[in-house]
Amino acid sequence: MNIGIIGAGSVGLLIASLLHDSHKVTVFTKRNEQKHQLNHNGIHMHEEKSIYISSIHAKTIADLTKQDLYIICVKQPQLEKLLCHEVWHTVHSYTPILCVQNGMSHIEQLQSRERPTYIGVFEHGVRRTSDYEIEYNGKGLLRVSRLSGDEAEYQRMMKEIDNDRFPIELEHDMMEMLLQKLAVNAIINSLTTLFMVPNGQIIENPNIKRMALMLTEEIATVLGFEQPALWNKVNRIAWQTKTNESSMLQDYKNGNETEIESILGYVLKYNNQSKPYTMFLYEAIKARIKEREFKNET
Repeated sequence: MNIGIIGAGSVGLLIASLLHDSHKVTVFTKRNEQKHQLNHNGIHMHEEKSIYISSIHAKTIADLTKQDLYIICVKQPQLEKLLCHEVWHTVHSYTPILCVQNGMSHIEQLQSRERPTYIGVFEHGVRRTSDYEIEYNGKGLLRVSRLSGDEAEYQRMMKEIDNDRFPIELEHDMMEMLLQKLAVNAIINSLTTLFMVPNGQIIENPNIKRMALMLTEEIATVLGFEQPALWNKVNRIAWQTKTNESSMLQDYKNGNETEIESILGYVLKYNNQSKPYTMFLYEAIKARIKEREFKNET
């Protein structure tokens, strides 16, 4: 199958590396420099003490070509710009897309489109260290649910890309799947960004852990989950990705737009329940971002 990976961050590069043996994979980058690096070096995936080098064909998004499936790995804030980009008018409007983003704000805009659309929740642990190098720190699943499109075609495609290195689990309840991911991100991403620490500190630092427990209780109540089950999931993911920095922290450090609105902002708007811990973290991180912007301006 011809698969186009749009977005060459940590997630996009890992998916390309894990699928390239079985499929013809093209990585579409934002920058020409990264395109040249990938075409020259391939993808170097560091896993424990081993290095796996994948020979990958790369192009820029402006040169998007027709594929059997697009896997979109750009961050939430960039997704809307991508879907409005003129390149989408040059490819077949019924080619399926699999969107792998944090948060939930993108679902509404995707529902208004006719293109077959699948939603993915990525649970692997990975960190990008250069334009072509990644550290693979924790094997997980890609959970996928169908938003629109033919059910039989969806099942066939997901079965075709499922393999031992890249396991897929199909979820029938898309909202349940997304809310669980949202809950974990709201806890791990926000606290690691506030304290500028890797994911493992959520459970290893006793003071951050107490805050995480209080936040877990609040998030579970707001989103309708059992607190023990949610805390167990937070623990598992924090441990599996303990050396990783969350995507929100990486975006903050790199001066990029964060996914705070699609994660904490979504939780705050979810219902009318009181959310003091969520509100504090939202305002604290926004204040940190604003302070950085002020310093940059001066």
